[in-house]
Amino acid sequence: MTPRQTTLRFPELRLPPHEGHRLRGYFGSAFREHSPLLHNHLEDGSLRNGYPLTQYKMVDRVPTILGFNEAADVLIQIFADIEEIRIADQVLDARAKELTHDTIAPTFLSDTLVRYHLDAPYRGVSQEQYQQWKELSADEDRFAFIQRALVGHLLMVFKGLDVWLEDHQRIVAYPNFRTTLVRMKGYKMTAFSGDFITNVALPDYIGIGKGTSRGFGIIRRQPGRLAPAFPPTTGSRNAAKSTSYADQNR
Repeated sequence: MTPRQTTLRFPELRLPPHEGHRLRGYFGSAFREHSPLLHNHLEDGSLRNGYPLTQYKMVDRVPTILGFNEAADVLIQIFADIEEIRIADQVLDARAKELTHDTIAPTFLSDTLVRYHLDAPYRGVSQEQYQQWKELSADEDRFAFIQRALVGHLLMVFKGLDVWLEDHQRIVAYPNFRTTLVRMKGYKMTAFSGDFITNVALPDYIGIGKGTSRGFGIIRRQPGRLAPAFPPTTGSRNAAKSTSYADQNR
């Protein structure tokens, strides 16, 4: 099955980047009867495991909802019924809205690398994993640690969209990250900002990592291609840059 994506935008509204969770809360409650995919919970209230098929985010501060596969159909179903959005104490006029729907093609690139920028912080590790990462003394070990997490999250996107790689295909990724703090459910947590290079092609604004349903880990492809697909050489100028993790909060 070819993956499908529906994008719902509210071009006349502007909200802070961190309001993705409130956007999810409103739609998950207001349209609960349509599908549990809107709030990423099952009918019994338990959390739905797996890659979130509905993602709420601010793209250049514009409230935006992405729906994939079954969730893409749900956004089409509720489109005509959306007239307002309630965010905290605000009631926002949402009658100005845009809906696009198309097939997408997440693709493995056998011999080409592309660069992505993180438009929103990437929650690539848990707090426990972050402590393990901080305790590593060598840049090469830190690089390998977060590299494994990034590759795993890219694989989760493919699996969540029901796209399967061949046995011989291997995702590679080269992060150039720095740490930053984000707030999640009232707690400060460590995340990453920056960019990365990989040999897969994904749609702009799709989320990777933890918290993608509420707007974390938004990626945007950067112009141009890098080829061939080979890792930076240890000790080279590029490798030094790739393994430089400046902890902004130390």
